[in-house]
Amino acid sequence: MLLKESAFDDYVSAIEANDIIEAKNILLRVIKDDARIYRYRRGTERDLSNLIDKKIRLCNVFNLNDPYDCTIMVDCGMKAEYPKEESEKALEDYLRQQKKNMDMAAIRSKLFVASFSETNTSFPMWGYYADEHKGICLGYDLKELIKRYCCFPVIYREELTMYSEQDDTNILLSALTKSSEWSHEREWRIVENCCEHEGESGIILDNFPNPVEIYIGIRHKDTVYDLIDIKERDYKADEKYTSLLDITDYAEKESIDLYLPVINRKEYKLIPKALNLNL
Repeated sequence: MLLKESAFDDYVSAIEANDIIEAKNILLRVIKDDARIYRYRRGTERDLSNLIDKKIRLCNVFNLNDPYDCTIMVDCGMKAEYPKEESEKALEDYLRQQKKNMDMAAIRSKLFVASFSETNTSFPMWGYYADEHKGICLGYDLKELIKRYCCFPVIYREELTMYSEQDDTNILLSALTKSSEWSHEREWRIVENCCEHEGESGIILDNFPNPVEIYIGIRHKDTVYDLIDIKERDYKADEKYTSLLDITDYAEKESIDLYLPVINRKEYKLIPKALNLNL
């Protein structure tokens, strides 16, 4: 963990108070200068193109794989059952709840996130987000991201945050809170609230920092078509896998450390092995 429990508790208190500046200050005080967070990618031509162009795509929260992600729950007092004599109140409560749900959905449609992790050796994440170890994992300077963006660790909880109709909703807290079932991902997020892109599937941030490390999946090959089956040959060009040579050229040009994980022969563990680009 990058944060000790006491520091994390202080950070959570700042987020609950919607104090972004204090939350950032807490993180910057306690996180080491060489701390990294990691972004798993499929390793396609598009991924490499975005790296070269210094761009990153943030996904609309409605497109995330967890239906509860960034949910904002407001309880308007609607009961599970109403006696017959309260039918008018039941309809009134129902319509008020539906209106509030739509209002919260509109807020969520303006939220966009990019996900990172504290670990670059997670077997599940290499499998899910880096195309079964065929992709890449990008390591970023954490302090730089905290300074430049709304970049914070996810808060894992067992229960949803519930608001009443009279409460002010904390949008950032909702964007950073997930079910404890996802805690193995040790996620950090860059969060953007973009009214002008409401309802769009994603947004692009320009002038994004270069990664300082790149890890190659253990199933990556040095030629594109070794990794493309018949169906994938119909994909657009930027959806095909990039070659190891192109990744190596990019890393060498930008002075980025390149690693090729190897399998530990005694434990279920990946071991990063640095590639010497000067050979």
